[in-house]
Amino acid sequence: MAFGCYAVSTLGVDTSILGYVVRVSTLGLGMGMFQSPNNSAVMGSVPRERLGVASGINVIARTLGRTSGIAALGALWASRVTAHAGPDYIGGVTEAAAAVQIAGLRDVTYAALAIVAIALILSAWGILEARAPLQRVQSGP
Repeated sequence: MAFGCYAVSTLGVDTSILGYVVRVSTLGLGMGMFQSPNNSAVMGSVPRERLGVASGINVIARTLGRTSGIAALGALWASRVTAHAGPDYIGGVTEAAAAVQIAGLRDVTYAALAIVAIALILSAWGILEARAPLQRVQSGP
């Protein structure tokens, strides 16, 4: 996903349709590679009699995350387009020049890249913390 965010940040006004598809597909592939193992890990950690509740909470969390993420990144995009358009620009953000909108998109993808990087670091830290007690038990006193 981090590479996909970076790839999307390289979009330009002159990017071909193929270039767009390749960049966005990379991001989609990263999301797809994350979803299945994540759902499996969540559902595998829940007692059998609570699978229905866990599944429902998982879906709600995913839906809320997506909708709030779209709203937050959309607001960030609009503010960055306004900033790139300059103080004298009076039109709406969707009416701004394509280059200005792409500059706003680039800023958003950098923010998304930072979020993905933080999540990756936290995940690695969590894995190391989970393994630490096992290593202490195996090494003995």
